[in-house]
Amino acid sequence: MWLLYMQDANFLPGVCWPYACADEAAVLSEASVDRICLQLLMHAFLQFLELCWQHSKSREMKIILQKAENYYMKAKPDYTSSVEFQNLVTCKMNDIVKRPCSIYVFMKDVIDEVKARRLKKHKSPSKSHKASDGSVHTSNNLDAAEPGPSGHAKEEGENKAQRETTETTVNSAESKYIDRQVKKLSKVLKKLHIMIQRLEEKEVDFDDDNDSSYIRLQRYRERLCKVYEKLCELKGDSVAYQANCRRIAFSGTDSSDINRCIEKFVNRTGQFPDFHDILSLVKSVQSDVNMKPENLRRIAEDAFLSLGQQLQKQRQYDAWNAVSVFLKDQPDPADSDPDLESKLQINSREYAAHMQDVIDSFAERQIAEKLVAEEVPDEDANKSEGSEPDENEEERDGEEEKDFVEKVLKGEENVSCEC
Repeated sequence: MWLLYMQDANFLPGVCWPYACADEAAVLSEASVDRICLQLLMHAFLQFLELCWQHSKSREMKIILQKAENYYMKAKPDYTSSVEFQNLVTCKMNDIVKRPCSIYVFMKDVIDEVKARRLKKHKSPSKSHKASDGSVHTSNNLDAAEPGPSGHAKEEGENKAQRETTETTVNSAESKYIDRQVKKLSKVLKKLHIMIQRLEEKEVDFDDDNDSSYIRLQRYRERLCKVYEKLCELKGDSVAYQANCRRIAFSGTDSSDINRCIEKFVNRTGQFPDFHDILSLVKSVQSDVNMKPENLRRIAEDAFLSLGQQLQKQRQYDAWNAVSVFLKDQPDPADSDPDLESKLQINSREYAAHMQDVIDSFAERQIAEKLVAEEVPDEDANKSEGSEPDENEEERDGEEEKDFVEKVLKGEENVSCEC
């Protein structure tokens, strides 16, 4: 029926307004005026139905729109002609345009509102009739048609069944629509992933500045992110997933209190703590225990070493997950070459021994010079004494660098890299 209204030649665009031509004596009958007013009031709602129909011309959508139209025709005219209802319909139309994937949710809001404003059926008045003997009897339709509370209960049951049917149809149609959108976006995501892989393996041509493989790669990546966000919205999944923000469970010492304290500190800050932080945590937990400083330091060293190994393995795993997506499934050459495997094992042992020697040398130096670790603010961590730059020196360096760049651009200097 909404399509018939929209296709009617006399609907709104072709309305003969009484004041359109002053010279014409166009006289509208009362029925014509009522019809024009009805069309004006239904204009926003019919636009809403037409918008929904344009988005999905499925059988489920047709059933839903027919039910919505029936509810509208039975609703209170005072409400359907109010500014509140017009604003509701306009708002939901804007929402459908912005988020078409949730069209059935917005339709349900309008349908529920119209259904709640339906006119109630009034009881017919009592009728008097004459009996055969001439006496007048008054019959009440309620008494005749109401053997009990079945009249009200029957109407409520019909309304409930109709409401459940509508909700089931809406949910089914919405689920099918979302499934179709998910399949389409999944195919697009797969194609974008293939294109990105091809462009990443392609050589960059710097001569083509406007449409180089690097620029196209960036465009495909941005498009892939948008498609992925839309896909997560349809599925109800979280968009952001950070593997490096996983919480840790630490059990590197014999004291459960120390383990819990270090675990809370790492999970709260999300940073790799230094030895001074671990030592402070151990001292805070063991403050009530009369323990020698040497024992506290030994516990802190063991905890720091164990925590460092655990965080190192976690970060290596995260880094491998981030890089492995670019690697193809190829066999490890060391698996089929015993000599190569032996050399790699020797290099690994030598590297570990060398790293341990460097760490031990600094530890021995700290003990020999009796150095005490001091906590330094994060903003001053990379600064050292005498590192304040001279303003004049910075200006001279800037001018020299600028002159050097200009000479290089003119071809007057040869650039060489010295290692």
